[in-house]
Amino acid sequence: MFTLLGGLSLFLGAERYLNPPQYILPDLHGKTPRQAVEAVRGMGLRVEFVEGSDQSQPKETILEQSPEAGSIVKPGRRLELVLNRPKLGSVPTLVGRPLEDAQRALEAAGYVVGPISRVFAEATAGTVLASLPAPGTELRQGAAVRLLVSTGTRPPLDTILPDLTGLTLEEAQYLLNIAELKPQVFQVASGAPEGQVLAQQPDPGTLMNKNAVVRLTVATQPNVSLPQNSPFAPPPRPEPTPQPQPAPQLGVRNVPLSITLPSNQEGAQVRLTVDDANPPTRVLYEGPFPPGGLIEVAGGVPVQGNATFRLYVNGELYQEWTNP
Repeated sequence: MFTLLGGLSLFLGAERYLNPPQYILPDLHGKTPRQAVEAVRGMGLRVEFVEGSDQSQPKETILEQSPEAGSIVKPGRRLELVLNRPKLGSVPTLVGRPLEDAQRALEAAGYVVGPISRVFAEATAGTVLASLPAPGTELRQGAAVRLLVSTGTRPPLDTILPDLTGLTLEEAQYLLNIAELKPQVFQVASGAPEGQVLAQQPDPGTLMNKNAVVRLTVATQPNVSLPQNSPFAPPPRPEPTPQPQPAPQLGVRNVPLSITLPSNQEGAQVRLTVDDANPPTRVLYEGPFPPGGLIEVAGGVPVQGNATFRLYVNGELYQEWTNP
């Protein structure tokens, strides 16, 4: 009996050796290493992992497999799996390079050239003066790098104002420092991201003396609380002129508007809005302190229903009144 069982086992072993089982390889793309190993467990494959990098795919997932999904494999076959481990590159050193050379260096490092700002400088025209982000900063592949480039020398007191809108305040101050200009920051309530430059004065490309002041309007989150110990005297409340009897609630009427701000606040950033029965909020004035401190709407403000006027100074609510 034992001799018979031994012979049968030997026969089955020889049969398995001469005719090993075959398996259809599953699709392992997107799986984690554990999931991939579990999916081929029992096939007797030699699983090997190699590293790959794809910023668009999740980390620690399978990017490629060899053999491909659907292949017929036998035990002992090598299965290579490419595991996604994206690597951040770093911005190369571009300062002092000609622009074309800097562009090639960025492309070789896996980046693209972003907006290029130009200023007068002692460096030869076309020479890179700075980059944003700065050299050595870790950055994902394919990201844009902004460059500041010299236009060559001009009379020693002249420089060109770069375009700063859309940058963060920190980035704008950095570029102004390179251009030897001084920032003057005014915050205004806005739906834009906190700290984003909304406007600049003078306009981009303006020829300026070095150390001249550049006015930056920067976004801040709205603040509806009335500032404590406000140094301003309350502005005159608009006096509506006699109007014909409006239709109930939905009648459209013009509200005369004339506001004079205190002269000691010259240089402040001002914003005037109105809310009525017809949304959204309308901005009647937004900008620097007006000439003579006077904000006046010719012909009056057309409103519908109750109208609430709000006056902001340097981003803070200064005055609010309702015209029923």
